[in-house]
Amino acid sequence: MKTHETRMSLAAHLENTISEYFHAKQLAEHKPRIVEELQRHLPEYSVNELNRVIDTVFNRIQYTIKWIDFLKYICLWLPGHWVKLANNPGINASTMLLLTDGSVMCQNSGGVTWKRLVPDMNGSYINGTWLDVAPMNSTRLYYASAVLADGRVLVSGGEYSNAGSETNATEIYDPVRDTWTSISAPAGWGRVGDAACCVLADGRILMGNLDDTRTAIFDPSTNTWTAGPNKGTSSSEESWVLLADGSVLTVRCNSMQQAEKYIPSTNTWVSAGTTPVNLIEIASSEIGAAIALNDGRALFIGATGKTAIYTPPVNPTDPGSWTTGPDIPQVNGQTIGCKDSL
Repeated sequence: MKTHETRMSLAAHLENTISEYFHAKQLAEHKPRIVEELQRHLPEYSVNELNRVIDTVFNRIQYTIKWIDFLKYICLWLPGHWVKLANNPGINASTMLLLTDGSVMCQNSGGVTWKRLVPDMNGSYINGTWLDVAPMNSTRLYYASAVLADGRVLVSGGEYSNAGSETNATEIYDPVRDTWTSISAPAGWGRVGDAACCVLADGRILMGNLDDTRTAIFDPSTNTWTAGPNKGTSSSEESWVLLADGSVLTVRCNSMQQAEKYIPSTNTWVSAGTTPVNLIEIASSEIGAAIALNDGRALFIGATGKTAIYTPPVNPTDPGSWTTGPDIPQVNGQTIGCKDSL
């Protein structure tokens, strides 16, 4: 059921062997057959997992629907799983970037070497091929990176680099020419390091400063930086996420539970309220990943085992609201945080 065609085929088979539609009242009678067919198409899942998912769907859909729609709900509730690639990149895989052509760039951790994973003729990354990529000019580990709308890749800074600790070395990769070109860092920025950055809705790049409240904006059409508006605090260790309304949301790592966001239409930073739980590990001033959800909200994962969910306001310049998200499950009684994760 990994493809629409497979789901259509299974739906047609269930229509022919069971009934034209999925009838909730007949689940008990046909459940063993449904599980058998699902396991045949989804061998990576156990019978117990499939039974649990079917029960979950049944509890939410106690009416008659088409089999193809039933299978869509099954796919929605199935847990994700990992599949080993048929081919290894041959490097210590680190930063990965999805390019606009569908291939994936992967850096050798802390080095200048990159590889590119190209899907096979059927679009499968599992059976894809790793190709060589021209090396960067500078080594870098923990840095700002972004894929531009025109397909190029911007990298800036590096907490560790042969260009110097917290370097401001900045380069652009052109995948068509397979070349790296060094460009200037934002004017007056002696350090970039592990800077926070975000691709704006118009394709420009917003980047924050490690040491103070400055920001800078990169314009891909001119390959130049201009000064952005000052934040409330330094952006060091922050996670930034682009919201559906075009604003950029972050939780401050040096101001307990305070959030702010960048408003492109006014070119200003405004308050985004206060998180209901602490997401910042005090000892390191670090947080976890920030993720834009499909419904327009944003999930912030803490370095403390806590999470928080942000709901944007109707007026983007208003603070919006926060609710407590689910705690990260403990492992062997130990709190698990997502410190410095992406």
